[in-house]
Amino acid sequence: MTKKLGFRVGRSPWRDTVPETGFLPEPRIQKPETVTEMCKKIPMFLILCILILWNMFNEVCAQTRVKLIPEPDIRSISVRSELREIKITAQTDKADLQFEWHIDGPGSLSGDTSDAETFYYIPPDTMTGPTARVTITARTTDDDGDAVTGSLTFTLLNLQPITRKTPETPRYESENEAQSSDSSLQERENEAQSSDSSLQERENEAQSSDSLLQEGENEAQSSDSLLTDNLLKEGDVCFDQQQFTFPKENNAYDIYKKVLKINPENRHAREKIYEMAKIYQSWGRNADKRKNYKAAKRFYQRYLSIAGYVLEKFGDQGMEPDMQTIQSRLRKLGSISRSTVKLLRRGDAWFEQGHFTGPGDNALAAYKSVLTREPRNRHARQKLRDMMETCKTRGDAAYDQRQFKAAESSYQEYLKIAPYALNIPGAQPDELDIWRVQNRLKELEPLMIGTQLEQLEQKLSESLGVYDKLRQEEDQGENVTNQMIPAMQDIVAKLRQIESLYEQFPRRNALILQKTARIRKIREIMENELSVRMSK
Repeated sequence: MTKKLGFRVGRSPWRDTVPETGFLPEPRIQKPETVTEMCKKIPMFLILCILILWNMFNEVCAQTRVKLIPEPDIRSISVRSELREIKITAQTDKADLQFEWHIDGPGSLSGDTSDAETFYYIPPDTMTGPTARVTITARTTDDDGDAVTGSLTFTLLNLQPITRKTPETPRYESENEAQSSDSSLQERENEAQSSDSSLQERENEAQSSDSLLQEGENEAQSSDSLLTDNLLKEGDVCFDQQQFTFPKENNAYDIYKKVLKINPENRHAREKIYEMAKIYQSWGRNADKRKNYKAAKRFYQRYLSIAGYVLEKFGDQGMEPDMQTIQSRLRKLGSISRSTVKLLRRGDAWFEQGHFTGPGDNALAAYKSVLTREPRNRHARQKLRDMMETCKTRGDAAYDQRQFKAAESSYQEYLKIAPYALNIPGAQPDELDIWRVQNRLKELEPLMIGTQLEQLEQKLSESLGVYDKLRQEEDQGENVTNQMIPAMQDIVAKLRQIESLYEQFPRRNALILQKTARIRKIREIMENELSVRMSK
């Protein structure tokens, strides 16, 4: 019987029919050229030119500028006017600067002049001379020690009224005194003529001072009008660029408020402030409808800020109903936000445990709930990208180590997340990665079958060794029936498993069909012998 089957100890009769490890060639995927590989092709001198230009640009951008802005924006000040202080603001294009302030001329500074961006200039109460100049200087120093200076100069006008006294006529008691006083009188007349000349000069000086005062007043009125026009132009530019409330001190809202401080009835500034309130209200409602609650809260809050100003300064009571409605909606959005935070924490806990898509609660389910409430939630979208990248990386590592079952599990998790993420803005996976993972899964099926075949072949070889040994003992006259039947049953079971694995091949070519038929034939021979032995 042994010769008929041709079995040998330690060797499978169909060893040459079982494919070796890697019996199916791995498909070669042409990878797209990466950005790094493309950059290597750029000439070195071009890269150096770009770096030099970038460095020059940074140096130019890094230079600090200082501009002193007075409020009100005037340059001539009368010491007799009601203006008692002028606000001076140092406008710079950098943060975290140290300030040093200095004054050269009459007047004083109010506030901490050692390290502040804003202070007040106090003009003097009195002054000698018709005019004087005062220069205010701000010196800024950054963390690197670089210093830049800005200055502002005012003209002070001393417009004091000049009073004129009429000289009294002298009286004499006697003629002798009058005669003796003729020479003195003549001297006094000459002195009076000289005084009249001096008085005329003083009158001319007073007229000149009055002219200067009138010019100063005209200049102040012209300056206010010019300042208003300039501010309105700046505000309109910011408005057209939709810089409504940002950046600080350079936005339409703050600029229009400066206009209304100078001219509270300015119609253009009022209309623009109303318009900004309506725009923020509309933006908030649109974001609310799109479930972009974070943006909706931001727009609603800015609307309430402007509407509160309109209500206080313009006395528009018609703003109150809309303000109350939006305040109520903000409270609901706060409740939604707290619920979202809880879901994010739950999802993050599952994420840290690596429980991405398993049964029951998992990270994907938690993040889906968040994105149902807030489709633009950045944290949830980032976590979707992180999960997909982790699954793909784990699958690739297991594939390279020929741990095909683990690779299959990771790739399947990836394909559970990717189709959902395709519909989430900002979380979409690369379609090339999806295609690559799908191909890997197709490759894994025959590879896993091959691995199982290798393991079964080894076990079958061991079972055949036991069978051949029992047959030798039986040929020598020993009774091994009780041992032979279990050994043959074990061999038949393994043959069935091998046959089933061959039938699972996704691409069953002629060679696979031939091997399957041969295994089936051997199994049938072994089953017939087993049936005969069991019937005895």
